[in-house]
Amino acid sequence: MNFRLIASFIFLLIASDAFSQSNVDGYYETEMPFINLNTSIDRLFPIQFNDDQLTFRVSFNIGSSIDRVITIHFDSLNSYSGTLFEYGYLYKDNIEEKKSLTDNVDYPSLFNPKYDEQNQSRRIKHYLKKSIKPKSGFEGFFQKLDSLNLLKGSSRQDLEIALHQSFSVYFIEYKEQNNYNHFYFYTHFPHSIKDESKFYNGIQQLIFEEFKSYLPFK
Repeated sequence: MNFRLIASFIFLLIASDAFSQSNVDGYYETEMPFINLNTSIDRLFPIQFNDDQLTFRVSFNIGSSIDRVITIHFDSLNSYSGTLFEYGYLYKDNIEEKKSLTDNVDYPSLFNPKYDEQNQSRRIKHYLKKSIKPKSGFEGFFQKLDSLNLLKGSSRQDLEIALHQSFSVYFIEYKEQNNYNHFYFYTHFPHSIKDESKFYNGIQQLIFEEFKSYLPFK
């Protein structure tokens, strides 16, 4: 028998076994031969390698048990789209103390219940992927982004964080034609809505205003 044929057969057996090991309640990861012909922006690959004309992505956590990734882009076919990913844990609502992480009027009862490591058995894994649209529309959103000059943004080094309190972190990626920039920053949200930095506060407020309906603000 041809050696290459034997090697190919062995590889297929190994690959098949590898996929069969990854299952949840009888559901398995499956081979998809053509999936990587299109590494579109609604998958979490680095945006700097896509061919889109404009792409904004923020990966962030606002001090909760859920991480979020929002991607808004204008592609080479002159069409807009937006995608939200959420992943993390949700907790049941029957924990004894139901204290909000913030008393701000604009964002009451932001998270409920408060994290308690004694109640980890009451949590479930959470994953969500959905199409979204900015409140101002796609064109309006990118006009507001343009005023923030994200291509010249840099990471924040000057914020003091109280480790016993929740705080937020944002990882920003922005690509305009062949120009790309990325940076990160922290804010005191949810304990404080406004930030002393005009630049970072502007980004945070834009995210809240444009995507409030997709965030846990009541």
